[in-house]
Amino acid sequence: MFAGIKLGAESSHAICHKQAVFERLNFVARLLDFQVLLLRYIDLAVCSRGFNVDGNNQPVESIMLGIVSPYINLADDWQVRENFLAFQKEMSEFPLFTVEFCCAGTFETDSFLRVQGTLRQRMFQPERLINMLVRRLPAEIDAVAWIDPRIVLLNPSWYDQAKHALKRSRIVQLMSNVRWLDHSGLLEPALQSRVPSFGTLSLQAGAAWAMRRETFEHLGGVFAWDIAGNGNAWLQNALAGEISNRFLQLASVGMYKEFLTYAQRCRQVFQSQVHVLPGDALQRFQGNGRERLFWLRHEWLNRAGYTPREDLHESQDGLLEWATNRSFFEEHYRSVMELPTLP
Repeated sequence: MFAGIKLGAESSHAICHKQAVFERLNFVARLLDFQVLLLRYIDLAVCSRGFNVDGNNQPVESIMLGIVSPYINLADDWQVRENFLAFQKEMSEFPLFTVEFCCAGTFETDSFLRVQGTLRQRMFQPERLINMLVRRLPAEIDAVAWIDPRIVLLNPSWYDQAKHALKRSRIVQLMSNVRWLDHSGLLEPALQSRVPSFGTLSLQAGAAWAMRRETFEHLGGVFAWDIAGNGNAWLQNALAGEISNRFLQLASVGMYKEFLTYAQRCRQVFQSQVHVLPGDALQRFQGNGRERLFWLRHEWLNRAGYTPREDLHESQDGLLEWATNRSFFEEHYRSVMELPTLP
């Protein structure tokens, strides 16, 4: 319908002007895109230089990285079970070693290691299970990645990138951002949080780490005195050099002393340096932080004067068990942790 219309000189000039503007905008957009890519490259380069810790060690030719993960379902929760089975399926292409802890009934998984606990050992101690499992890994496994079975790593190259990073670094966090899911599988904005950072690095909530096996053993494994179900927070705070924040202020005196000892070992081994892989991770729903009452559990342990080496004993295999004169503590713990009564 516009075929018969002729453009005047002013209209032609306007079109040429618009074309020139669009060309300039396109150039600016391309320049901005390049700058963004350049900044990302610089950021990754700085991270890889700034958080590699073992500059004196020569890079190894190859690393056999084994993945370890615990299954502990003391409350017989169907969602804990489903999350673990989904994790097993996702990790099926990698060398996965799992450990199942059972205090009553029968084992539910075909885990590499099955641990039959006693009623006195019926408490949340996944970090103890991780340490036990690492000690029993095949000799050819010279690096370990311990991953919470709720975690879904979205970076498709995380495994190879972790092996490459471990040629230069003693510890690697396997994601740079964590997004929490609600009960319907949607993102939970209220739970997008980070633990305190050091330098330009923010360590993420969610257990997904990798370490050379000899370093893991030299460190004594992961911090394993937490029985309230929030064990990863101690490693995060130790690596970040935190000695006083809201979480640590909730710790009992005895627990805080154990943390300070562990944090000192972390500083000696890692020198406050961590390599962080790019990429997001999802944390499957298993009850959000408010429903799982982490803070209230730690407050209760604090008020009860929880002293790990007095209230608990370490069994010969490394598991924690209640001291014989702490039956009142054990009963209250089961109530606070909402563990069902066994027949």
